[in-house]
Amino acid sequence: MATSSSTSSTILQWQAVGQAKREAVSALLPREWRVDPIPAPEELRDATSYAEQFLTAEEKEITGMLSAAALLDRIAKGQLTAVQVTKAFCHRATIAHQLVSTASLLAPFSSPLPPPACYCGWFRYHHSTYGDTQISRIQTQSLTKTCR
Repeated sequence: MATSSSTSSTILQWQAVGQAKREAVSALLPREWRVDPIPAPEELRDATSYAEQFLTAEEKEITGMLSAAALLDRIAKGQLTAVQVTKAFCHRATIAHQLVSTASLLAPFSSPLPPPACYCGWFRYHHSTYGDTQISRIQTQSLTKTCR
């Protein structure tokens, strides 16, 4: 009997740890990007299509329709900024995480905007991008730190 009791205790501890981690990750998500209510898995047949309703037309275009080359071209022409692109991808990733729990670790979204903001400032001053691949230099971890 002691084994059954310790097994139950271990399962409850695991569930508590899992719940605490989910709450900690959720607390890092910007309020304006939270999906509420989140549909039950059996009700959600296509998370990609469902997520679209929470994105602006510009975010949909940036994250779903444009290739990396097209994004770089638009940034180089001043039609998009690195901050716009970064925020669009962060927004889509935040929605995806809420629908299918894609992330077990997120950097705080409340950090300042150093990398993309610096690139945008460079563009405004010099009317050219900072290097040929300014966007591709921004890593995923950097992206999550820059979105607010």
